[in-house]
Amino acid sequence: MTRCGAVFLVMAGLFATPDVARCQPASGSMRKEVIASGVLMAPVGAFHRALPTIGGGGGFHALFARRARPVAFGVDGQLLFYSPPDHQDEMILTAHGVVRVRRPLDRRRPFVEAIGGIKGFSAEGSSRVGTYSYGAGAGIQFPVGRSKIAGPGEREVYEIGVRYLRGGGAHLDAQHIASSTHTITVHVGWGLEF
Repeated sequence: MTRCGAVFLVMAGLFATPDVARCQPASGSMRKEVIASGVLMAPVGAFHRALPTIGGGGGFHALFARRARPVAFGVDGQLLFYSPPDHQDEMILTAHGVVRVRRPLDRRRPFVEAIGGIKGFSAEGSSRVGTYSYGAGAGIQFPVGRSKIAGPGEREVYEIGVRYLRGGGAHLDAQHIASSTHTITVHVGWGLEF
Protein backbone atom coordinates (compact mmCIF):
# COMPACT_ATOMS: atom_id res chain seq x y z
CA MET A 1 0.00 0.00 0.00
CA THR A 2 1.36 3.41 -0.90
CA ARG A 3 1.63 6.23 1.60
CA CYS A 4 -1.03 8.27 -0.26
CA GLY A 5 -3.41 5.30 -0.23
CA ALA A 6 -2.91 4.74 3.47
CA VAL A 7 -3.44 8.43 4.26
CA PHE A 8 -6.66 8.30 2.21
CA LEU A 9 -7.91 5.33 4.26
CA VAL A 10 -7.13 7.10 7.55
CA MET A 11 -8.85 10.30 6.39
CA ALA A 12 -11.88 8.32 5.20
CA GLY A 13 -12.07 6.76 8.67
CA LEU A 14 -11.95 10.19 10.29
CA PHE A 15 -14.87 11.46 8.23
CA ALA A 16 -16.86 8.21 8.52
CA THR A 17 -16.66 8.07 12.33
CA PRO A 18 -20.00 9.89 12.96
CA ASP A 19 -21.81 7.69 10.41
CA VAL A 20 -20.38 4.52 11.94
CA ALA A 21 -21.43 5.68 15.40
CA ARG A 22 -25.00 6.40 14.31
CA CYS A 23 -25.37 2.89 12.82
CA GLN A 24 -25.05 1.32 16.26
CA PRO A 25 -28.23 0.29 18.07
CA ALA A 26 -29.19 2.49 21.00
CA SER A 27 -28.97 1.00 24.45
CA GLY A 28 -30.02 2.69 27.65
CA SER A 29 -27.58 0.72 29.80
CA MET A 30 -24.43 1.02 27.66
CA ARG A 31 -22.28 4.06 26.91
CA LYS A 32 -20.28 3.90 23.69
CA GLU A 33 -17.72 6.18 22.11
CA VAL A 34 -15.85 6.22 18.82
CA ILE A 35 -12.88 8.60 18.52
CA ALA A 36 -10.50 9.25 15.60
CA SER A 37 -7.08 10.72 16.39
CA GLY A 38 -3.95 12.18 14.90
CA VAL A 39 -0.88 10.44 16.40
CA LEU A 40 2.83 11.26 16.81
CA MET A 41 5.25 8.43 17.69
CA ALA A 42 8.72 8.78 19.23
CA PRO A 43 10.92 5.65 19.31
CA VAL A 44 12.62 4.88 22.66
CA GLY A 45 15.79 2.94 23.55
CA ALA A 46 17.02 0.43 20.95
CA PHE A 47 14.17 1.45 18.65
CA HIS A 48 15.42 5.06 18.74
CA ARG A 49 18.99 3.97 17.98
CA ALA A 50 17.77 2.05 14.92
CA LEU A 51 15.19 4.71 13.97
CA PRO A 52 16.27 8.22 15.04
CA THR A 53 13.13 9.95 13.79
CA ILE A 54 9.56 10.75 14.76
CA GLY A 55 6.70 8.99 13.01
CA GLY A 56 3.13 10.09 12.58
CA GLY A 57 -0.24 8.99 11.32
CA GLY A 58 -3.76 8.40 12.57
CA GLY A 59 -5.88 6.00 14.52
CA PHE A 60 -9.19 5.30 16.21
CA HIS A 61 -10.61 3.66 19.27
CA ALA A 62 -14.03 2.37 20.23
CA LEU A 63 -14.94 1.95 23.91
CA PHE A 64 -17.94 0.40 25.65
CA ALA A 65 -19.00 0.78 29.30
CA ARG A 66 -22.02 0.57 31.56
CA ARG A 67 -23.45 4.02 32.16
CA ALA A 68 -22.09 5.77 35.27
CA ARG A 69 -19.34 3.13 35.63
CA PRO A 70 -15.68 4.19 35.56
CA VAL A 71 -14.28 1.18 33.62
CA ALA A 72 -14.54 0.93 29.82
CA PHE A 73 -13.31 -1.80 27.46
CA GLY A 74 -12.59 -1.53 23.77
CA VAL A 75 -10.25 -1.70 20.80
CA ASP A 76 -7.67 0.68 19.36
CA GLY A 77 -5.95 0.74 15.97
CA GLN A 78 -3.32 3.03 14.47
CA LEU A 79 -1.52 3.45 11.15
CA LEU A 80 1.85 5.20 11.58
CA PHE A 81 4.50 6.18 9.03
CA TYR A 82 8.24 6.41 9.65
CA SER A 83 11.35 6.98 7.51
CA PRO A 84 14.23 4.54 8.14
CA PRO A 85 17.72 5.90 7.42
CA ASP A 86 18.50 5.89 3.67
CA HIS A 87 15.27 4.07 2.77
CA GLN A 88 11.73 4.73 1.60
CA ASP A 89 8.93 5.35 4.06
CA GLU A 90 7.57 2.36 5.96
CA MET A 91 4.42 1.79 8.01
CA ILE A 92 3.42 0.36 11.38
CA LEU A 93 -0.09 -0.98 11.87
CA THR A 94 -1.13 -1.53 15.49
CA ALA A 95 -4.10 -3.37 16.97
CA HIS A 96 -4.68 -3.26 20.74
CA GLY A 97 -7.27 -4.10 23.32
CA VAL A 98 -7.86 -1.26 25.80
CA VAL A 99 -9.06 -1.14 29.42
CA ARG A 100 -9.66 2.45 30.53
CA VAL A 101 -10.60 3.85 33.96
CA ARG A 102 -12.01 7.39 34.16
CA ARG A 103 -14.61 9.62 35.73
CA PRO A 104 -17.63 8.74 33.59
CA LEU A 105 -19.88 11.79 34.04
CA ASP A 106 -17.64 14.83 34.61
CA ARG A 107 -17.10 17.66 32.13
CA ARG A 108 -13.36 16.97 32.30
CA ARG A 109 -12.49 13.30 32.46
CA PRO A 110 -8.92 12.33 33.34
CA PHE A 111 -8.22 8.69 32.48
CA VAL A 112 -5.61 5.96 32.78
CA GLU A 113 -5.51 2.91 30.56
CA ALA A 114 -3.79 -0.43 30.00
CA ILE A 115 -3.13 -1.57 26.43
CA GLY A 116 -2.09 -4.88 24.89
CA GLY A 117 -1.87 -6.24 21.36
CA ILE A 118 0.43 -6.32 18.32
CA LYS A 119 2.49 -4.08 16.06
CA GLY A 120 2.93 -5.01 12.40
CA PHE A 121 5.67 -3.52 10.20
CA SER A 122 5.49 -3.07 6.43
CA ALA A 123 9.08 -4.24 5.85
CA GLU A 124 9.48 -6.25 2.65
CA GLY A 125 11.78 -9.24 2.32
CA SER A 126 11.74 -9.88 6.04
CA SER A 127 10.78 -13.02 7.96
CA ARG A 128 9.74 -11.06 11.09
CA VAL A 129 7.46 -8.11 10.48
CA GLY A 130 5.26 -8.21 13.59
CA THR A 131 5.73 -8.21 17.34
CA TYR A 132 3.84 -7.98 20.61
CA SER A 133 2.97 -4.61 22.13
CA TYR A 134 1.75 -3.58 25.57
CA GLY A 135 1.85 -0.59 27.86
CA ALA A 136 -0.04 2.12 29.68
CA GLY A 137 -1.40 5.57 28.98
CA ALA A 138 -3.07 8.59 30.51
CA GLY A 139 -4.92 11.63 29.28
CA ILE A 140 -8.03 13.75 29.52
CA GLN A 141 -11.35 13.94 27.67
CA PHE A 142 -13.54 16.98 27.15
CA PRO A 143 -17.17 16.09 26.36
CA VAL A 144 -19.06 19.04 24.88
CA GLY A 145 -22.71 19.72 24.15
CA ARG A 146 -24.58 18.69 21.05
CA SER A 147 -23.55 20.13 17.71
CA LYS A 148 -24.82 20.01 14.14
CA ILE A 149 -22.93 16.73 13.63
CA ALA A 150 -24.16 14.97 16.78
CA GLY A 151 -27.61 13.39 16.68
CA PRO A 152 -30.13 12.89 19.48
CA GLY A 153 -28.47 11.46 22.59
CA GLU A 154 -24.97 12.02 21.17
CA ARG A 155 -22.21 14.36 22.34
CA GLU A 156 -18.94 15.39 20.79
CA VAL A 157 -15.81 14.37 22.69
CA TYR A 158 -12.29 15.78 22.41
CA GLU A 159 -9.35 13.83 23.81
CA ILE A 160 -5.63 14.31 24.45
CA GLY A 161 -3.50 11.40 25.60
CA VAL A 162 -0.01 9.95 25.89
CA ARG A 163 1.06 6.28 25.91
CA TYR A 164 4.21 4.32 26.62
CA LEU A 165 4.19 1.07 24.64
CA ARG A 166 6.79 -1.68 24.95
CA GLY A 167 7.37 -3.97 22.00
CA GLY A 168 9.56 -6.87 20.91
CA GLY A 169 12.23 -6.79 18.23
CA ALA A 170 11.34 -6.29 14.58
CA HIS A 171 12.73 -5.57 11.12
CA LEU A 172 12.20 -1.88 10.34
CA ASP A 173 13.00 -2.52 6.68
CA ALA A 174 15.08 -5.03 4.73
CA GLN A 175 18.36 -3.75 6.24
CA HIS A 176 17.52 -2.33 9.69
CA ILE A 177 16.64 -4.41 12.76
CA ALA A 178 15.64 -3.13 16.22
CA SER A 179 15.99 -5.42 19.24
CA SER A 180 12.97 -3.70 20.81
CA THR A 181 10.24 -1.39 19.56
CA HIS A 182 9.37 0.71 22.61
CA THR A 183 7.56 3.97 21.80
CA ILE A 184 5.96 7.02 23.32
CA THR A 185 2.91 8.23 21.43
CA VAL A 186 0.83 11.38 21.76
CA HIS A 187 -2.66 11.54 20.28
CA VAL A 188 -5.26 14.27 19.86
CA GLY A 189 -8.71 13.06 18.90
CA TRP A 190 -12.33 13.88 18.20
CA GLY A 191 -15.39 11.66 18.18
CA LEU A 192 -18.86 10.91 19.46
CA GLU A 193 -20.25 9.50 22.69
CA PHE A 194 -23.71 7.94 22.55
